[in-house]
Amino acid sequence: MIVLDACVLAAFADPAHTHHANAKAIMARTEPFAMSALTGTEVMVPNPHQAPHTTYWADLFAAFGIRVISLTEADMSALAALRAASGVRMPDAVVLHTALTCSASLATFDTALAKVAATRGVAIVEG
Repeated sequence: MIVLDACVLAAFADPAHTHHANAKAIMARTEPFAMSALTGTEVMVPNPHQAPHTTYWADLFAAFGIRVISLTEADMSALAALRAASGVRMPDAVVLHTALTCSASLATFDTALAKVAATRGVAIVEG
């Protein structure tokens, strides 16, 4: 399974994005995809002053069979500890936590997140 970071989804959706070709290569892989519910929310509202693009993204998530992983009360302590120990932003901590709990690899273009993930034994998927 490959957990997707928001930056991969955003790059896939934008042909002018620097990482578009890499994102297309990642999305062409045959492994199943997953993302946190927070990641889905991030890409649906790229700018807080815009209306969410829910239909577009829901269709894309369905087309790729992206499994949405929700956080529960049971995740709170582990997620808080991961964020505190790694120093990454909460959305990145959620992505990493999702990869760790699913025993999955991680697709991201965020070098800081990739570095932290690698130190925790998470394989990074490149396009």
